[in-house]
Amino acid sequence: MKGETAAEKIGAFVASASTQVATPEVVHQTARAFVDTFAVAVAGRSEPATQIIRNYVLDGDCGGPSTLWTTGERTRPEDAATFNATAAHVLDFDDVTSPQRGHPSVVVLPALVALGEAQEVTGAQIGASYAVGLEVIVKMSRAMAMKHYTKGWHSTSTIGALGGAAGCAHLLGLDAQQATAAIGIAVAQAAGARRSFGTMTKSLQPATAAATAIRSARLAARGFTAPTDSLEGAFGFMDLYGNGEELDGELDTLGNVPLEVFRTGLEVKKYPCCYATHRVIQGILDMDAERRIRSSEVERVRVTVQPTGLVPLIHKRPWRGLEGKFSMEYVVAAAIVDKAVRLQSFTDSAVQRPEVQSLLRKVETVEESGEPWPRRALVEVELRNGETRSIRVEALRGSAQLPLSEGELAQKLHDCATYSHFEMDIDGFLSAAWNWADRPIRSILGDPRKAG
Repeated sequence: MKGETAAEKIGAFVASASTQVATPEVVHQTARAFVDTFAVAVAGRSEPATQIIRNYVLDGDCGGPSTLWTTGERTRPEDAATFNATAAHVLDFDDVTSPQRGHPSVVVLPALVALGEAQEVTGAQIGASYAVGLEVIVKMSRAMAMKHYTKGWHSTSTIGALGGAAGCAHLLGLDAQQATAAIGIAVAQAAGARRSFGTMTKSLQPATAAATAIRSARLAARGFTAPTDSLEGAFGFMDLYGNGEELDGELDTLGNVPLEVFRTGLEVKKYPCCYATHRVIQGILDMDAERRIRSSEVERVRVTVQPTGLVPLIHKRPWRGLEGKFSMEYVVAAAIVDKAVRLQSFTDSAVQRPEVQSLLRKVETVEESGEPWPRRALVEVELRNGETRSIRVEALRGSAQLPLSEGELAQKLHDCATYSHFEMDIDGFLSAAWNWADRPIRSILGDPRKAG
């Protein structure tokens, strides 16, 4: 690809990407991501963090073109993206891409949809720009995300802001110079720390990244400038946020077929907690389905995962619901006690149950040696009678390799609406979303209780 700097390579890709990112397959894959992201926003709509953000973005608001999902209220694109991303991330139920060690759709889709309403675009245009944003996220992540994340950065919001800016620049039809500037403007705003995990601030970080993505592209469209070497060299993004890794090898493959939306794909969550726990949850539930495990019988549980597999799980003795989402000890105890891990598993009262608190103290976790890929988990349950039961899990239901069906995605939306007591026209919304290619994105949103 042409372009001297890393940002210029991204800018050239954004400006030239057309037919390879606008196929029916790409558009449908993005529709799946949108349905899942909207579903988890429905589930998170009444959470305290979401309501605080809603009141904040609407304070003194004079209206605008972009919709707050689940309320039908309209505001500025940046503010709508902030609310929608908060609602979609607050329960940690949104999709993942493994190279990023983060959540791509919760940044890119709220940004594109809010901006797309202002531009009156269709689902097909959203789909193409989503593929562009995901390309940038995954390519950059392959080069730097592992050490970046381990260092303490929240890659969902840091790398996500840059991918989101690329997607928004594509949606606005920016030329290569403008798109390069959008990346530099996003670098100036990218932030997010893993210390926030288990607090309201965790969901604010991708929400801020979504707003950053819109702001960066719109400023670039108006002639706002940024350094063309914002990513590399002394004091550039890769130096400050990473370890000075080279991006050329990855960025030279931008737009190569298969696109990352298919090559890497998306990991859709079956459980509303940190993705690092999911193989362990699946293993325990499968083990229990084969032969029931009673919490009173458990002497010890030992969990072994791949290197760096415990990095995001910072709460060993959780007491609050949000902390429980980032605790291997808690999800193991909840899976054994409740025979399920649901949205209701992450209330403060659920985490604080004496039976659960006692059991989670019997859980030991360790990272094995070797390579971090593929992701894997070994669960060993020692019973009081001396028996040890074990299961090893690599293939995960909901992963890119074992994707959920459209029926399972619909069921997830039903479950999310039930959890948040939200009455909506689910069938109408799904019919519109699955056929969104030629529909204005605004017609799918509005008041979702009248969707379709």
